[in-house]
Amino acid sequence: MTSSKNYSSIDNANVDHQDPIFESSQGSYMKKGKWVVGLLALASASAVSIQSSNYSSSPSNFATTEPTLKVSAEFERRTGRTFNDGILHNLVRVYASTTLELDSGEMAFYYVEHAPHSKEMFQLNHEPAASVDHTFTEIGKHNVRIDVVSKEDPTVITATLHETVSAKIIRAEIRDLTTEDREIYFDALRAFQFTSQGEGVSKYGKTYKSLEYLLREHLYGAADRSCDHWHDDAG
Repeated sequence: MTSSKNYSSIDNANVDHQDPIFESSQGSYMKKGKWVVGLLALASASAVSIQSSNYSSSPSNFATTEPTLKVSAEFERRTGRTFNDGILHNLVRVYASTTLELDSGEMAFYYVEHAPHSKEMFQLNHEPAASVDHTFTEIGKHNVRIDVVSKEDPTVITATLHETVSAKIIRAEIRDLTTEDREIYFDALRAFQFTSQGEGVSKYGKTYKSLEYLLREHLYGAADRSCDHWHDDAG
């Protein structure tokens, strides 16, 4: 059994996963196979044998401040702009590879929640690592557990941190997209324009909404002579 220090008392059962979808100006786009979700956004354990240890028992293991989880995407590192809006904690792009690491640079094991509400944690790395990469595929808040290991003995866990990561659809300025992501976007846009509602539902699922469907919905609301239901009741 491991004796470890918990920096946070966050409990899976008490985490609110119901934040509305947030779209930041720094943006992203979905990977292939999930283009419909991205397009709508643009439009709108393997256990380790460990010994008991106290995090502060050895001066060499003691950190003067609590380590903090850092998350970053390739887009942020390339452009120098962050997704963090100052409101949501640890904001990441859904369907984009995200690097997780501690600001202290310490080695650790990382566990993430499979999906919001699932309470199922799976281990990202089976050897201590300074950072790991993970792609979040579900929108919402994900619990993250980090087991910090001793510098002298990586089989000894010196502390356990509990964090949350908010995975959201985040739009991108088109000129900031990589060539790959830009091609994915235009391929999705073409399919969106030329795939009918019926065909799209059969091919992509019941959440698919065609261009024709959205135009019709807009006209029903905005062209109502009695009231413009879309533009602040301007009709």
